Amino acid sequence: MTFNCSTTACFSGYRPKKFNYADPVILENISIKLAIAIFALVDKGYSTFLFGGAPGFDILAARAVNYAKTVKKDIRLVCVLPCDDFHLSNEFDDFWRKQYLKVTPLCDSIITLTEQYHRNCYMDRNKYMINHSSQLICLFNGTKGGTYNTIEYAKSNNIAVTNLFNHQI
Repeated sequence: MTFNCSTTACFSGYRPKKFNYADPVILENISIKLAIAIFALVDKGYSTFLFGGAPGFDILAARAVNYAKTVKKDIRLVCVLPCDDFHLSNEFDDFWRKQYLKVTPLCDSIITLTEQYHRNCYMDRNKYMINHSSQLICLFNGTKGGTYNTIEYAKSNNIAVTNLFNHQI
């Protein structure tokens, strides 16, 4: 699949183990910030949004893009999975697996980068999304890990980064 990088954005953020998505106020705040960021990009001509399928921020981002698709019909949502059986990993509890299974049928396409899990497959997925985008929307509070590495990779490739953690609504 080919992407026009200048009109493609991607997402990276924390999983439930690193961030409290169970708090309804936090969940609503993040969802609102995502919607605002997505509509702002759509107004700038962005039409394709890549997400990594992970529980937490990724799935919230996909839900926000699907909401935007009800208003702007020419938006595409693409799920970029690190490996075939990703949703069966221990990253997913029952709640997030159900959310994943609700959101993926609404994707315009799903890309799977490798059949089997390997040590670097999550970062390979993140690099793939950055390499095919011109904008990263993230949720980052300073904790080192995958999101930090993705932000650093985006910056080293001159990709614009919008951190929703610090944005006020």
